[in-house]
Amino acid sequence: MSRRRNAQNSHVGESMAELVRAFDWRATPLGSRDDWTPSLRIASNLVLETSFPSILAWGPDLCCIYNDAYRPLLGEKHPALGQSPFDIWPEVASELEPIVAAALDGRTYYDEGVHFKLQRRGFAEDAWFDFSMSPVRDEAASVVGILNTAVEVTERKRAETRLLEREARWLRTFEQAPGFIAITMGADHVFSFVNRSFMSLFGERDYLDRPAREVFPEMAGQGFYELMDHVYSTGERFLAQQQPILVAPSDPEAAPTTLFLDFVYEPIQDDDGSIAGIFVEGFDVTERKLAEEKQKLLAREVDHRAKNVLAVVQSMVRLTKADSQPDFVKAVEGRINALSRAHSLLASSQWSGADLSALVTAEVASYGGKDAQVKVLGGPAATLAPDAVQPTAMVLHELLTNAAKYGALSTDGGTVEVQWVRNEDGGVRLHWREVGGPALTGSPPHKGFGSQMVQAASQQLDGGATWDWAPDGLRCSFDVTPENLSSAPAPAAQPAGDTPPTPGDVAGMQVLVVEDEALVAMETCHILNELRCYVIGPAYSLGEALKLAADTAELDIAVLDVNLKGHEVWPVVDLLQSRNVPLLLATGYGDGVERQGLTVLAKPLTVGLLERELRNLVGKR
Repeated sequence: MSRRRNAQNSHVGESMAELVRAFDWRATPLGSRDDWTPSLRIASNLVLETSFPSILAWGPDLCCIYNDAYRPLLGEKHPALGQSPFDIWPEVASELEPIVAAALDGRTYYDEGVHFKLQRRGFAEDAWFDFSMSPVRDEAASVVGILNTAVEVTERKRAETRLLEREARWLRTFEQAPGFIAITMGADHVFSFVNRSFMSLFGERDYLDRPAREVFPEMAGQGFYELMDHVYSTGERFLAQQQPILVAPSDPEAAPTTLFLDFVYEPIQDDDGSIAGIFVEGFDVTERKLAEEKQKLLAREVDHRAKNVLAVVQSMVRLTKADSQPDFVKAVEGRINALSRAHSLLASSQWSGADLSALVTAEVASYGGKDAQVKVLGGPAATLAPDAVQPTAMVLHELLTNAAKYGALSTDGGTVEVQWVRNEDGGVRLHWREVGGPALTGSPPHKGFGSQMVQAASQQLDGGATWDWAPDGLRCSFDVTPENLSSAPAPAAQPAGDTPPTPGDVAGMQVLVVEDEALVAMETCHILNELRCYVIGPAYSLGEALKLAADTAELDIAVLDVNLKGHEVWPVVDLLQSRNVPLLLATGYGDGVERQGLTVLAKPLTVGLLERELRNLVGKR
């Protein structure tokens, strides 16, 4: 190797034409240059004069002559004049043999990017060539040699490989992207790439090498093709948010699906700045869109129900008749609380309806009778539709109120039985039966507001009420039609708790009031004053509540709102419990407010409710 390197160095600066003239060809099968045939002279001169890297192999022994452009390809193998291609390149002899044989047989070989692993600098290296090998004929048209042109494209090949690897990395990144990605090329928007998210969203179709119009025929007329045409022709990006799109499912018998997409059409520029294709990227926001629509619908529904409740309350206030202000307040308060209980049941089911048994149990539990009994005999499982909950609650409340004033619950030993049965049409009929009350002599001459309310509410349930003023007690039935029942089950009534403690006296108790709504705070304080309690507060914020809870020397009881201007009241609860102060929680939330060992009251509070719970707390001490 050292002699070859020294020989190469000794010829640095000399052209191959000079080296060929100086070379001793007599030591090769070609013999002295003076004896070369005209065809050999012509062929060798052509090789030496061309600018393409070329090597001529001549005669049966394939003695080689090469030019200046071919010389760098040899590396440390130069000079190699007079050697055969197999002597020069023994490391790739097996790959050259079929090509050389074909050329000697008169056939021409050409290929681009031909790979050889060469040993030309003392180590093995990968090299790529645009490679051709052609037969050379003499005057008699016989093949007497071969001409090999080899343009090395190794750097180009490596650059292409790096580009392909970079593209492959991008494609792998695109493949793993959470959003859908597609690449289209040309004016026909032919798909060249789609990722897994794209296929998962739009189904398993034959995407690659097909125009978008063929892949998605159902999108014709939806404007997407026209948008892509515009982006391709103008180079302007298009951005869409919550764009509806009708897509045909993979199942041909299934109905088309409407999706909502956030996406971008990004033009892809070629090296010369022209638009080569479109990069499509986006996200399926269908669930978010539907959730937003549901939220809007819920907001409209809440607004509707709130206004409806206000209208009902307004009507109650206007229509309620009473002999005194306390009687008026008690009647209105009772009806509002019936609405509140119905509202709480609806809220606990996310406004899907209310379990009939739970509604009856809640209304019966609100009655504060002593000796009289209300027996809930029950009936088949039934869920009231949302619009049927309020009128059913009002019917039950008015029947209870009427029984307490004039019927079985107005005397000791009177009883009321409530049960319901399933009608043949799938609806429900509720039966109300009173026994043991004052003897009746027939229907009353005038119908009061309560009776009118029952009749109107039952008609709202598309049924109607029937009355039987029997001597031993009132019988009333009213129907809830199938249209006013819901197929979705609602939360059932909760089991009754432990036996309540013996009530205690609350007069003279110091009661801390924490409430952020001014009117509610005033009403709570008013109720406590009527019960002859001393009010501490009210505190309207968490900071005020903590200060009063810590600084007031003597506290007997606390009534706390759960939520104070966005802050929960639990720090005050913890402080009061550390002082062993009994407390009640008041909340407007339908459910979800729980704390071990605490009594939670649903707003609005009434005198009877607050008095009963305060007495129960005192009785536990």
